[in-house]
Amino acid sequence: MNATRPVLTLGTKSKRIPQKETPTKIPRIKGKMEVSVKINALPNWVETLENNQHHLCLNANGQLLDIKLRHKAWQKVIKANEENPHWGANFTGQLGQRIENGFELKNVGVQTSITTRITF
Repeated sequence: MNATRPVLTLGTKSKRIPQKETPTKIPRIKGKMEVSVKINALPNWVETLENNQHHLCLNANGQLLDIKLRHKAWQKVIKANEENPHWGANFTGQLGQRIENGFELKNVGVQTSITTRITF
């Protein structure tokens, strides 16, 4: 598409100058987008699937997250909850398919942490 725009000059008629199109370039460097969600309480809905995976849903700022975890990863969350009341878990994964009011989290990894509270 060759669009032209008028150029105004004093004392002469306006001339039409062709406008150059700027092609959109795709960057060569590819990145990996991950989503990270932190919790400090067990989800109220967890389903055990036939292949020993656990299916759970989380609400993260109004977005529904549909997560499937391996049994070993889910046991890390359970163990952290049982050992200390001040625990946290960080679910990190790739953005999956869009679902109603949220999205699916794929290839999820779990990292748990236990914090100690000092009161004076």
